[in-house]
Amino acid sequence: MLFFPGQLILALTMVFSLQGLEFNHDGEGLEDVPDVPIEATTVSLQHNNIKNIKPGAFSGLSSCTNLSLGHNTLVEVRSDMWEGLSSLQNLYLHFNLIEHISNGAFSSLVVLEMLYLDGNKVQTINENMFLGVPFLWHLILSANPISSIATGSFSELANLISLSLGNTELTYLRAEMFEGLNSLVSLRLRDCKLSDIKPETFAHMPSLTWLDLGGNRLSVLKNTCGKEPLSGSSH
Repeated sequence: MLFFPGQLILALTMVFSLQGLEFNHDGEGLEDVPDVPIEATTVSLQHNNIKNIKPGAFSGLSSCTNLSLGHNTLVEVRSDMWEGLSSLQNLYLHFNLIEHISNGAFSSLVVLEMLYLDGNKVQTINENMFLGVPFLWHLILSANPISSIATGSFSELANLISLSLGNTELTYLRAEMFEGLNSLVSLRLRDCKLSDIKPETFAHMPSLTWLDLGGNRLSVLKNTCGKEPLSGSSH
């Protein structure tokens, strides 16, 4: 049986590493999700040219807990992309071309804990984007051109501990953006374009202990935590 170089790598991976499949490529790479052994617990398809994931592409991968699709060319995220990934805990979608995330796009990933969406082209966070992921505790949205966050966008994420929104196009913050984040410990907003933070924006995050606002356009933080005013810096 003859193999092309890419097929040979894939075949060897499937034979020698039934619990993990890695097909990372720095050239043109894969355009579609390859067949993956159902025993795989970790699947890495980084640095390829995957533009779309067809419904059922991961069907049968009920043992998979880690999936990396970073550095591909995905432009949207839909819930039917993840059919069969009932045990997935960590999903890496960093540095794609994602502009659109449909309502409930991750709702089939019922045990998802960590989600990386940094380095994409998302402009707006809406109130239904993160429905159905009650165990999510780590969410990275940095390095997107996000300019608005709808009221209640994170209200279903009661267990979220870490949220990164750094290096986005946000110019102001208000409390309604962060409704429901009662467990949030770390909030990173470094290198945005913030010039205005409304009073008590962070007052309803009782667990917040780490807040990074460096590299913005702030001069004074006026009662943002429901306490004494804090001095800020635009540097």
